[in-house]
Amino acid sequence: MRKRLWVVVIVVFVWMTAISAVAQQGRAELRGRVVDAQSGALPGVTIVVTNQEAGTYREVVTSGDGSYFVGQLLPGVFTISAELPGFRGFERTDFAIGVGRTLDLNITLQVGGIEETITVSGESPLVDLSSAEVGGTVTAGELTELPVGNRSYFAAVALLPGIQFSPSSSLGNDSMIANGQTVGGNSVGFDGAANNDDSSGTGAGGQVRVPLEAVQEFQVLTNQFDAEFGRTRGAIVNSITKQGTNAFSGAVYDYYISEATTAEDFFVAQSDTLTKPATNKKEFGMVLGGPIIQNKMHFFFSAERQLVAPSRSRDYDTRPDVSFTLSEDWKALNTLIRLDHQINANNSWAFRWLRESAPQFNLIGGRTATLNTLQDETDNDQIWVGTYTSVIGNSKVNTVRISATSESFYRGNPCWRDAGGFGAGNQAKCPPQFNFNSFQDNQLAGSSGRDDENWQFNDTFSWFVPDKKGDHDLKFGATFHRTRLTPTVESNLNGTFSFDTDEVFNPNDPTTYPERLSIRVGNPLGQTFDVFFHTYEAFMQDKWAVTDRLTIGLGVRYDLEIFKYDITDNPLIPDGSYPVDKNNVSPRTSVAYDVTGDGRSVLRAGYGIFYDKTLIESIDNILQFPKFVTSFTRSFPLLTIDRGPSNGQFPTDPFLLNFDNSACPANPGGPCSFVDHDAINALFPPGSTLRNTGTVFFDVPDREQPWMHQFTVGYERELMPTLSLSLDYIRTLGRDMHARYNLNPALRDGTGRGDPLTRFDAFGLLGEPYAGSVMVEGGIG
Repeated sequence: MRKRLWVVVIVVFVWMTAISAVAQQGRAELRGRVVDAQSGALPGVTIVVTNQEAGTYREVVTSGDGSYFVGQLLPGVFTISAELPGFRGFERTDFAIGVGRTLDLNITLQVGGIEETITVSGESPLVDLSSAEVGGTVTAGELTELPVGNRSYFAAVALLPGIQFSPSSSLGNDSMIANGQTVGGNSVGFDGAANNDDSSGTGAGGQVRVPLEAVQEFQVLTNQFDAEFGRTRGAIVNSITKQGTNAFSGAVYDYYISEATTAEDFFVAQSDTLTKPATNKKEFGMVLGGPIIQNKMHFFFSAERQLVAPSRSRDYDTRPDVSFTLSEDWKALNTLIRLDHQINANNSWAFRWLRESAPQFNLIGGRTATLNTLQDETDNDQIWVGTYTSVIGNSKVNTVRISATSESFYRGNPCWRDAGGFGAGNQAKCPPQFNFNSFQDNQLAGSSGRDDENWQFNDTFSWFVPDKKGDHDLKFGATFHRTRLTPTVESNLNGTFSFDTDEVFNPNDPTTYPERLSIRVGNPLGQTFDVFFHTYEAFMQDKWAVTDRLTIGLGVRYDLEIFKYDITDNPLIPDGSYPVDKNNVSPRTSVAYDVTGDGRSVLRAGYGIFYDKTLIESIDNILQFPKFVTSFTRSFPLLTIDRGPSNGQFPTDPFLLNFDNSACPANPGGPCSFVDHDAINALFPPGSTLRNTGTVFFDVPDREQPWMHQFTVGYERELMPTLSLSLDYIRTLGRDMHARYNLNPALRDGTGRGDPLTRFDAFGLLGEPYAGSVMVEGGIG
């Protein structure tokens, strides 16, 4: 089905005739009919929808069949009024419209003077009768009242059905699992714009953390069938920020976990020498919003500061001298600015800017680390979103959205940082890393980072067409992403020695010598390269209200990803091209039926094909580890360990035999050792193009974008104005899921740990021998 050419032609035609986008995630819709007491349609009725707090409004006039449509509304609490000469006025107050919802409000006008107004107030309906989407919303009130211990919005979102919270031990990197998918398979939005990490997806949450006090509402779709949604196989989580109102309002808050409320961890409690380190957490900030011009222009501002000192302890029985306790030092400053301006009844714009700077110090590199392996991390993230909304007549609304995310991230040891950090090549001047049997010591070799920029343009066009064998709520869309990722890798320029012991080095004891050295060779500055990634998306969607009780959803979507590179030494793609999967057509269909006719029960079902986004971290190895490269990691010995130390003999490899820390006689076994960089540079001249004898990554000519079949059927019933019960069955089948294969596996010549390895071309595709593994990214399922 997804390969049929005629579907592609239709999608391209829609793209060319109505340029729109997936930005609808951040908006809501209101529609209905106005009739008289005898249920006769009333055309020409003036409908005004007013945000009660901001004073901004939208005005439309009913069509010939009495229908009206107000699309792409910002979520909020509204007053809806209706006026027609010869009839009493109608006004409904306190009508809440949530993000992503399509609500029906039918109005009956009574004969009388227009100065007479019937005013009603009541809760908004809980059940969306027009959609088969499975999900829910979390409002600002719920965020305030729910017991979210770590103040992570993912913890609050995880209270919805089908979602499991996945907390992180790092600052603000919580995520979630939706309906059994991976943590990286979700999509996080910020006021309708993509807020995802282009490299790792949502494995560490969104690109920029949105503070709880700045959120008006979260929209969560765990399974979605409208074609406007795509490039995800998990859940869509869209955070809608608060906006200023006609009244100045704000709050100051402070959360504090004191040292006195924390206890010793297991290792400290069991030890006679370790003491409990300081453990505390402070989160404080403020929000403020208000008018710039009454009823027209408003601002909202948020600032939040986090100071966290988590405790860490390590207890090593074989080397008590390297056991320790420590408090890490985490800091974060999060700021948000939002402006909203209604120019006139038909045009409005908004701008949001969110930024977080999060330096972290005294970071323990892993579960087997020592105090000598401390690292620092700097992570600066930001996103800005600009929107312009135009109302075209009574039935058409268009929103243009331009947004951008960026990240500057780096992490390394203090020696590297003090020597100049990125681009200076000074990691080679730092002491090497020691990998002992039970712990890592001396100094971690990992020093790397990246600059990440993503630009997104999209446009949403909504068109309500009534009385055409039912009512049609049409949406058309297209979006374009441009991503540039620039990794900088200086890891292992200082080298890593591996030992088969935990003992302190003794030059007279061969068992304490290293059995292998791995070190980055070639370019003394490490490796820097650019990754360019473009995506093109288009969709068309029709919510067809066949009757007052039956709505059928019909849609189709097209996704195209282009990962550009210039590599000519891939034996699997000899012409030097790169694969582009052009057949990613996603049909969607759904049905929603009002079972009882009272607007309180819906039976829903849907089916669709959903294409996942390709994460850059799964394919950038093609650029980092090609066949020929200026910098790569080389091991000495090449294929296996030097068996001398484990056999009680001195190593034979000269880079291991010459290992010595006599340069630090006052600190035997401490953070000092010898790496013969001159000899290594003689073997691998800096600045040369080298044959990669480590792991090589090749792309495959038929690599495709992962996709899923999704099917759901469910029922929802409103039990009372603030409570509904839903039951849904969800089935998902994955296809072309990315998985790595080794084309050049190794067989060990014996059963011993240090026996030689022999590699072979398992599938006969390489055409020549390779010293290391040859990995490719292919699809399964």
